[in-house]
Amino acid sequence: QWNHVLGSWLYPDGWALNRAVSEITPPAPVTLIAQGSDVHAYLKSAPRRQAILDTLAQINGTITRSRSLAELLAQNGADPEKLHPISNGVDTGLFHPAGRQEVRAELRLPPDAFVLLFVGNFLPVKDPLRLVDHFSRLCLRLPGKNLRLVMIGKGPLESAVDEQVRAAGLQDRVQCTGPLLADGVARWMRAADLLCMTSRNEGLPNVILEAQACGLPALSTAVGGLHEIIDEPWKGTLTPWNDHPAWEDAACRLIEKPLDRGPIATLGLTRTWPATAEAYHRVIELQQLTTDY
Repeated sequence: QWNHVLGSWLYPDGWALNRAVSEITPPAPVTLIAQGSDVHAYLKSAPRRQAILDTLAQINGTITRSRSLAELLAQNGADPEKLHPISNGVDTGLFHPAGRQEVRAELRLPPDAFVLLFVGNFLPVKDPLRLVDHFSRLCLRLPGKNLRLVMIGKGPLESAVDEQVRAAGLQDRVQCTGPLLADGVARWMRAADLLCMTSRNEGLPNVILEAQACGLPALSTAVGGLHEIIDEPWKGTLTPWNDHPAWEDAACRLIEKPLDRGPIATLGLTRTWPATAEAYHRVIELQQLTTDY
């Protein structure tokens, strides 16, 4: 007998998992995890939306990566009482603010360099081409600043990013590292001055949680659940996703007057994996107690 079944992604994974578990005798309680794109993308398709809602009605509960995902599911007909927002945790053994100056020296960053950091897949939804365009304009607007852009990741837009960088004559200012392991990402987060995102859509991305644990402020488009963690000016800035001048104006302000990293790190280091695991345990334990066999 299975005590509980926990699965990620509402569709197709969660839908198929629930059908398989329903064949078990006695049936086991099922909890699914809504990640982000499985909600944003699939709710736009009528058949998939119905499959998701039917599944959520049958299972014991759903954990969502953000409150925004829970609200979106509820707006589409899911039972709010069965939705449990719990954000991911952070490996604070890797992501922390200590050693910033040493890391900058190891990465051979000039003392006066202001480093903008992108971490993500080179996909249209992340819009790295827009970020390069913004960076080009920032270099023109702030000629006295030694601005650098570091882009970590990979994807189908890599060659287009490289072409855009070369066309703008930014080869000496933009560094594309390719994908890095978590410790490499953490090093750049400690070294950088501003995390930059130009996404068209997001859930509640781990990159923001990890950046905050390193004390790194963020500038992003206001999409998905980002407003839940960048909800005060001392944490960073959000701008409307389609307002390019507003993003660049905000970047100029944050470059000219950097935010205090200390309070950001203090907040970020509270989001540990043990705390997340305990929140999962409470949800699953509650569902086991209320399951009617």
